[in-house]
Amino acid sequence: MSNSLIIDDNGLCHSERDSTWEPEIRREILQGIVDVERRAVLANLICWLVVALAAATLPNAALYIAPLAFRLLAMVGTRATFSRVRRRLSAGLDYQRDLIPLMAALFLGGVSWGATILPVVIEPFLNPGRLLVGGATIAGVSIIVSLLLPVPRLAFAYTAGFFCSFGLGLLWAPSEFALKAALGNVGLFAIFLSYGYATIARHRKAAELLVENRRLSEELATALAHSDFLAYRDSLTGLQNRRAFFKNDREDGGEQQKFVLTIDLDHFKAVNDTFGHPMGDRVLIGVADAIRSVIEKLGTEGHCAARLGGEEFAMILNVSEIEMAELIAQMVRLEIAQVPRRLEEDDLVTTASIGLSVWKPGEAFDDVLGRADGALYRAKSRGRDCVVHARIAA
Repeated sequence: MSNSLIIDDNGLCHSERDSTWEPEIRREILQGIVDVERRAVLANLICWLVVALAAATLPNAALYIAPLAFRLLAMVGTRATFSRVRRRLSAGLDYQRDLIPLMAALFLGGVSWGATILPVVIEPFLNPGRLLVGGATIAGVSIIVSLLLPVPRLAFAYTAGFFCSFGLGLLWAPSEFALKAALGNVGLFAIFLSYGYATIARHRKAAELLVENRRLSEELATALAHSDFLAYRDSLTGLQNRRAFFKNDREDGGEQQKFVLTIDLDHFKAVNDTFGHPMGDRVLIGVADAIRSVIEKLGTEGHCAARLGGEEFAMILNVSEIEMAELIAQMVRLEIAQVPRRLEEDDLVTTASIGLSVWKPGEAFDDVLGRADGALYRAKSRGRDCVVHARIAA
């Protein structure tokens, strides 16, 4: 499906969405998550530090050393996997294969937070400081889950890791506390998840608007480029159009003389009458390609070609010697004669009459073009399919 610009009821222009948007939208949602993750590192470290300081005041502080160390290592691993995804997104590369190690790192991250709260679950009545440890842990987990919710599988991986570890701890918890702890944590998680879920629509809408604006900018840029192309190019052949070619009338020939060719296809009306206008258009395109091929063979810059209208073409040759200009004119004539062969039309004949005129430094372009046209008419009167130089036309 393709995109198109539409006007809404408010008169605003926007791009009509299609199925190709979804990968871009998902990419932008993930881009938003990895960008926020980079800025959330400090919050995670603060949560870790609060838990560590609170745990240090508890009688069973030694039990927290391994979980906190594990949590720190998990943060480093998660940070590294997020950084890899961020680099691939920034480079515009495919990131799907990197989501698996990212989910694994998030799962371990959830396990590490669950492990941090295990001493609280196993000995829940040991010291009031346990409340600070548990609260900081739940706060840290909820921040991360809320961040990940716009990509549900990432949030699920993290949550699954936490509850695997937390659930394991409940097996050793006092029976009178286990049920309350389970219900309490599930309730807190439900609150945080509800809030996070409410933000999913906002994240998606922001991603959709970002993609839409980018698509609209690209479409407008393409439209403007096409408009600019049509302003100075012939829409059928791609050569300069008459407007662009006649801008030369405000320029002189430079410091060295040049040459101007005017080219007219012989009996082109008969081509349209015999083979039809679609074939006539193919011939015009073939002639333009023939002219371009000559310019490419020259291997020098400063040449240009235009379709002036109908079957009329013109060229400016950036050469100073008459012999070279005449050689190029003959090359153009011979290339045009080969158009039927390239079109695989044996019954078709394409020849051209060509007028050649020198363009001296400081000379008005209109005067040069007038002489070339005069030479062209003489070429017609001499039987067509030839090149006539304005200087020797008589």
